[in-house]
Amino acid sequence: MDNLKNALTLRQKNNDLIGQHASNTHLSEYYLDRKDTTKALFYAEKALSLSDKINSSSFKLESISLLMNMDKNPLIHEYKKLTDSIANAKQIAENKNAFLKYNVAEEQKKTQASILLQEIESRKRLAYQALAFIIFLILVGSYFIYRNRYRKAKIEEIYKTETRIAKKVHDEVANDMYKVMTSLENNSGIDTTILDEMEKIYTKTRDISRENSAIDLRKDFGKQLNDLLLGYKNSKVNIITRNLSKMPWDSISEMKKTAIYRVLQELMTNMRKHSHATFVTLVFEKEGKKIHINYRDNGVGCDLFKKNGLQHTESRIASINGTINFESKQGDGFKASIII
Repeated sequence: MDNLKNALTLRQKNNDLIGQHASNTHLSEYYLDRKDTTKALFYAEKALSLSDKINSSSFKLESISLLMNMDKNPLIHEYKKLTDSIANAKQIAENKNAFLKYNVAEEQKKTQASILLQEIESRKRLAYQALAFIIFLILVGSYFIYRNRYRKAKIEEIYKTETRIAKKVHDEVANDMYKVMTSLENNSGIDTTILDEMEKIYTKTRDISRENSAIDLRKDFGKQLNDLLLGYKNSKVNIITRNLSKMPWDSISEMKKTAIYRVLQELMTNMRKHSHATFVTLVFEKEGKKIHINYRDNGVGCDLFKKNGLQHTESRIASINGTINFESKQGDGFKASIII
């Protein structure tokens, strides 16, 4: 009791209206518990007066509720009981609504977090897929680069082998054959037929050596190719070329130039040995990035059973990703179309 009164006095000195309202309310409740309704009513009315000064509806409602508890009218008590019940029900409903709102907010947060997590996982999956695709492209690119390098190295090795064999045939076989022929010519007892056969063998070895000799690609390739083709021209065979000098030979790789040289050499050799042609034309054309070479002669033709010589030309052209097609029949000449 003394503490309550001392608190009220201190708050009055400090002009603490809210504190005074609380002190008067507590004193009223104290005296009401002790059945001293006079003092309880006194402090309750002071609390009501202070709530007006504070201008607080909640304080005023609290003071009026305290005064109603002191009234002996049963209707007032019933009214208070009903209002308190309604207030409690309203508070419970508000609490439920607040709880539902909280739950909804939490569910929304969880949903947003789940969506965000799904987006992160989706981005990770896309990143992994992109990485896998890049690695796949690198592997495929590496495979083709390696294959092209391997094919190029293989072709170069074949050309080197051909050149080495040709040189060996010339230096060892042909030269030795020539020495033997020279020696036998000085021997009057040797049949001339044998000498003629040996000369044929010597000529064949010399032709093999020349056909597979090294090509100096540092020189004017167009001139070298023209010299090759015109080398097959004689009194019985006429060779005509068109647009050969107009081709951009400097922009073509050495590997392709070597293949072109060897394939045309084989076609011309095949013509001289088998076709009995008297007229040969070779037309060179540039279409986009491709070079087209059309060969035609008026020889006896063939059944295109792809003899070894023709198979060899196909292999050479295929090795540089080109194409070669043949067209011929007995008595109607021979045609070859090359695209590189």
